[in-house]
Order: sequence, then structure tokens, then C-alpha cells
Amino acid sequence: MKNRGDDDTLRRQSEERLRSQVDLPDEISPEDANELIHELRVHQIELEMQNEELRRSQIELDESRMRYADLYDFAPVGYLTFDRTGLIVEANLTAAKQLGKERPLILDVPFFLYVLGKDRNAFNLHLAKVFKTGERQTCEVRLAPGIGEEFYARLDSIFIQDAGGKDLARTSISDISYSRRAEDELREREEQLRLFAEHAPAAIAMLDSNMRYVAVSRRWTSDYGLIGQQLAGRSHYDVFPEIPERWKEIHRRCLAGAVERAKEDPFERADGSTQWIAWEIRPWYVASGAVGGIIIFSEDITERKRTEDALRQSNKELDLTIQALREKTENMEEVNVALRVLLKQREEDRKELAGAVLTNVRNLILPYMEKLNQSHLSSAQMTWMKILESNINEITSSFGRTLAAQYANLSSTEIRIATLIRDDKSTAQIAKLFGISEKTVCRHRDNIRKKLGLRGGGANLRTHLLGLQ
Repeated sequence: MKNRGDDDTLRRQSEERLRSQVDLPDEISPEDANELIHELRVHQIELEMQNEELRRSQIELDESRMRYADLYDFAPVGYLTFDRTGLIVEANLTAAKQLGKERPLILDVPFFLYVLGKDRNAFNLHLAKVFKTGERQTCEVRLAPGIGEEFYARLDSIFIQDAGGKDLARTSISDISYSRRAEDELREREEQLRLFAEHAPAAIAMLDSNMRYVAVSRRWTSDYGLIGQQLAGRSHYDVFPEIPERWKEIHRRCLAGAVERAKEDPFERADGSTQWIAWEIRPWYVASGAVGGIIIFSEDITERKRTEDALRQSNKELDLTIQALREKTENMEEVNVALRVLLKQREEDRKELAGAVLTNVRNLILPYMEKLNQSHLSSAQMTWMKILESNINEITSSFGRTLAAQYANLSSTEIRIATLIRDDKSTAQIAKLFGISEKTVCRHRDNIRKKLGLRGGGANLRTHLLGLQ
């Protein structure tokens, strides 16, 4: 506010200027004096009003300047003003806080001292482009404040001139560490996803909402003959122009949020071959919740289908073979039934024949032999009669039938000698009856033992023959 001394000085200066500019008359009439006084009073009021308006404008200007200072100092981003050499000419409180020092301590200090060494060239180029082009420039650098951790900052700079015409750069500093960390994490997750998809043991393809490839697994390129091709960014339908319309409709449904799958589906390839595929398609989503595209999981089951077809054909042929064998078996069963009937008939005939032989022997032979035994026979005749009786008994006995049936390889002489051995006849007696030497009888005994499986001297031949009855 103005003091009283300032008012007196201003009054003296005004009176002096008035005397130098206005020639007052020596005498003034009362009417002129009254008019002059009126004019002076009106002019005084006008001046007072103008002065009041000036004071009000000054107050508003001061308030505006204070508001600007508050907005400048307490803005959420830092503001710095650089000269051409990069010295900090002005700074708000936020910038001082970002640099970790009091505001007076950063003024007239080179800004590059707060920039990490690797990023200083980027800052120098940024500042040079501002002064060279006069256009807005942006760059990202890492700052190392006096107190606190390093952080990523985005510098947005414009060219200005101060009241004296000096070239300056006004720069805003935004802490972008959080967004950079988020970007780095997103980039890391994308790389992990890419590596997972690329090295997954299954055939996987990730496509965007325009059906363009984002990532694929190696198995995908292998299964579909795409090894060595660059797929990222290419349209799925350009890579596979033979895709049927029914699959495109499935893709559209999945891009709308559906999940679809097939256990086996034929894929007619452009070269005329058929590839059998098991597949599942799911949508993937962006951060906003909208569908970002689809993921296709597939498996080439062509070999399995071929194996199944071959197995099916083999089973069909096996069924035909089994049917043929069943028919043959039924035929063989009929033959076996006929054979069993024949064998049964043969057995009955054999029994009937054996009965007839026994009956004939008893009725036709034995009565005459009894009459011969009652007649007067010489000793030799008696011996032969006994042999004849013995042989007839053997024919009609179970021993004779068993010996003839089980040991058909015995000669007739060996059978007769075996019968006499069973009846406890000695070697000498047998030799006398047959009129042969005892040595010959011993040879027959040895042959009988061999043919009956009695090797060695442990088993008794007569005991064995007795066991055959």
C-alpha cells in the first residue's frame, strides 16, 4: 500500500506540471470560478473511481499471481526451466522434491548431474532439438535424485523466451516408473507366454480378433508343414486357404465368447490329402474384459485314425475268418457225430464178434478137446493138447486180449512164450515144448523184456505178465 509521503510527492509533482502547462488568468469571475470548481470536483471523482479500479485490478492481479504460484509449485508434476547449457533456471517445489533437494540448492545447477550416465546423451539431444526446432519434444531418462531411489522420468519440453528475449526450455517431469515396471512385467509375461507357446508339446496357435497369428508352438509348425515360415501377423486364412466355411463359422462363434471342441475332424488339405484333427478353441481376453482373439489347441490324429481303420479292417477280416471257422467247426461237429456213431457201431460189432467167437469156441471146440483128453494120447500128444488148451484159453481170456492189444509189436512166438512164462514154465520146459534150444528161448525172453520196456534186471518178467490179466 502507498504511504503519506508518496501522496505528498505525487501532489507536488502534479502542481508543478500544472503550472508549467496552464496559464491561469489574473482575475476570475465568480461564475467562472464556480464552473471551474465543479469541473475540478467531477474530475476528482473520476480520478478516485479510476484509482479504485486500479487498486481492485492490482488486488486481482496479486491474487492471480499467488494462485499461479500455488499451481506451479504444488503441481503433481515437476516443472523446470533450462537455458541452452542445461542449467536449471527455475523449478517448482515438486521438481525439487523429485530431485531430492531444497529448491535453492538445484537452481543454477546443470540438470545432467541428476541424469544417469547412460541416459545423459539422450537428455542432451532432447534439449538441443528443443532449441533447434522450437517444437515440443519428449524423451525418457532415468533420474538419480540426491535422496531416494532412481526412477524413470518422461521429459516434455517446449521452447519459450523470457521478457528479455532470452531462449529457454520449459520442461515437465513425470514419474513413469510404475508404468515402466508394468510395461516390463507385461513384456516379461508376453515373453514367457511366447516361450511357453513355442515350446509346448502340443500344437497351439494364438490369434487376434482379426484371425492374425500372435504366437505359435513349434509343434503347430511341425504338424501343419509350416517349419521355417514367419507366421506372426499373417492371416490364418491366408496360411490355410483351404479352411472350410464351417470352421470359419466356429471361429466367429469363439470370437464371440464360445468354447468349442471336436474329438476327430477331417481337414481336407490343398494337396488333396486328408488330415484328421482333434481340436479345442477358446477365446482369450484383454485387460478390459473384451475378447482379444482365440487360442487353438489341436492334435494331428491322422496316424491314429489310420491305425484304427486298419484295426477295424483287421477285425472285420477276423470276424469273417471266425465265421468261416465256425461254419467249418459245425461241419466238423457233424462229421464227429457221424464218426462217433460209426465207432460206437464198430465197438458194438466188435463186442458182438467177440461174443460169437467165445460162443463158437465153447460150443464147437471145447467139447471135442474134452473128448480128446479122455482118449488115450501119447505123452507128446498130451503136451500139444495142453498147449492147444492154453492158447485157446489165452484167446478167450483178458490176458490174451490185453497182451495183443497193448503190445502188438510182439511176434506170435513171443506171445506164446510170454504165456508160458506167465504160467511159471521154466526155460528148459519151454524149449522142450517148442523143440528149440534154451538159448533161443533166452533170446526170446530178452526181446520180450525190451518190447515191454523192462530194461535192466530189476523187474521180474513173470510178475509183470501176471499184472496184465
